[in-house]
Amino acid sequence: MTNLSIFEGNDKTFNVTIVESGTGTPVDITGDTFLFTVKNNINDSDDNAIISKDITSHIVPISGTTAIPILRVDTLNQVGNKFYDYQWCASGTGIRQMVLNGNFIIKQAVGDRDC
Repeated sequence: MTNLSIFEGNDKTFNVTIVESGTGTPVDITGDTFLFTVKNNINDSDDNAIISKDITSHIVPISGTTAIPILRVDTLNQVGNKFYDYQWCASGTGIRQMVLNGNFIIKQAVGDRDC
């Protein structure tokens, strides 16, 4: 379980590298899709997710490097402890594997002055 956190209204990118278990060798993820889902309650349906992203563009796919881009609009009015998972759908296999899951914490900023 890996917890992720972000301040409400901020942009943030979480980089992820997919490697073979045991060897640590990067996996080529060219053409693969990753599903990122954040929910208020772990048992909510995917239709009720507060963030749902299908990620098909990767940083360096041949080296297994991808990213989860979170935009400021994704977290507005969502302060609190949420639940997330990040699943890998390898191209052409129909197999979905869990990559990451845990708490997704959206924190409230203290100051609110304009820059």
